Amino acid sequence: MKKRLWSALFAYFAIAVMAFFTLDGGLLRNAVWVVMAALVVKTYVAYRAGWAVSGEEEASPVEAPPPLENSGAVDAADGLVAEPRKLT
Repeated sequence: MKKRLWSALFAYFAIAVMAFFTLDGGLLRNAVWVVMAALVVKTYVAYRAGWAVSGEEEASPVEAPPPLENSGAVDAADGLVAEPRKLT
């Protein structure tokens, strides 16, 4: 995970440096810097909190709920209760 953190921080830094040298307008350049700073903070907070990306999470098997047995349904036409069926 540390390699991914440093890769992301380097990418943000590279984008910020490119914005500094290529963008003339102060407002747009500053906006890019603010966005990059926000991404750095977000990435670092996620790293320190131990949040994993979806591909790195431990796959925990999802347990299927046990099959439900038919407890008897009321027939809407005549109000009779149908016999319960056991699911196989």
